[in-house]
Amino acid sequence: MSKHLYKSIMLIAVQATIANAQVITDFEDGNIDQWLVEADGVPSLSATGNPGNCLRVDDQVVSQINEVVLPWNYTGDWSNAIPTDSISFDLFPHNAVNDPLDANGYPLITLSGPGGTAVALVDTIPLFDVWQHIAVALDSASWTVTGSWTALLEEVYVVKIRTEFIQGDEWTLLDNVRLTFSP
Repeated sequence: MSKHLYKSIMLIAVQATIANAQVITDFEDGNIDQWLVEADGVPSLSATGNPGNCLRVDDQVVSQINEVVLPWNYTGDWSNAIPTDSISFDLFPHNAVNDPLDANGYPLITLSGPGGTAVALVDTIPLFDVWQHIAVALDSASWTVTGSWTALLEEVYVVKIRTEFIQGDEWTLLDNVRLTFSP
């Protein structure tokens, strides 16, 4: 094989690896069609992101804890994730009524599939009215797992991020959602 052909093949392999190295949504394309909210929250596109566009969830104050359900490209086979991989996002919760929910027992991130469920629990309420970056390692020690961590990562059906931290009226911004690998 010639050096030129070998370099071309290696370049294609590197480009394919880089293209599939992560999943990230910064909402700059203005598309929120596949971003859903479980419970009573209403999703919309906002131009007040970190920076640019972001997803805004307005709490309607009539139901359970709002969680954003991530689109299908965040689901699938996560078995190639290593413990130093992570799921991360930028969060800006706005407190309109100053009545924070108790942090204990509420998941910040939930993963579920046929192999079980894993939750990253909130140990404190996030800061209000400021952007903060949150990252959780894809290491089983960072999660409370029901079922099998290994079996869950083989087929993740649903990924949810909590966007409700107030008992009452609030809105939350979500931006720069990222998996450090591609499922």
